[in-house]
Amino acid sequence: MSAYDLLNDKQKRFVDEYLIDLHPEGAALRAGYSNKSARQIGNENLSKPTIKMAVLEKQRERAVRVAASQDRVILELGAIAYSDPREAFDAHGALRPVNEWSDSLSAAIKSVKVSEQKDAYGMVVGLTKELAFWDKNKALEMLAKHLGMFDADSDSMAVQTADALKSALKQARPKLQVVK
Repeated sequence: MSAYDLLNDKQKRFVDEYLIDLHPEGAALRAGYSNKSARQIGNENLSKPTIKMAVLEKQRERAVRVAASQDRVILELGAIAYSDPREAFDAHGALRPVNEWSDSLSAAIKSVKVSEQKDAYGMVVGLTKELAFWDKNKALEMLAKHLGMFDADSDSMAVQTADALKSALKQARPKLQVVK
């Protein structure tokens, strides 16, 4: 028997609603608790061991169902952090067809916008193609935190050792050379 099975119907609804947005007050409201007590009940529910365990169980179930893992998240962040926009273009500067993009390039691209230019008669005379990439700095920051390159007590950069940095760079991008 799971922790979820031990909950009453309202608590189960709270857990299900909480997993939507991880917002305790909103989950309590959607689960049917009163407006006056939703904030308090939401926080109280999350402090109850059985509800905490039920939330963890449901999160694990979802992670398995959608094939989510820490490794996959790190790989996606790496694709964004180490993306090279030049890979999207051929030797003549033309945008490569989408089916020729690598998986890592595709993961790094946030959006593609195609605009038509028309002449006075409405005939298409050109196309403009714009690529927008996910935030490279944010991905690098998240990877740096994962690698322990940020001080845990603040967001200031505190590189632990030069050797740790060199090792992280070599693992993340083997073709990058670190000069002493």
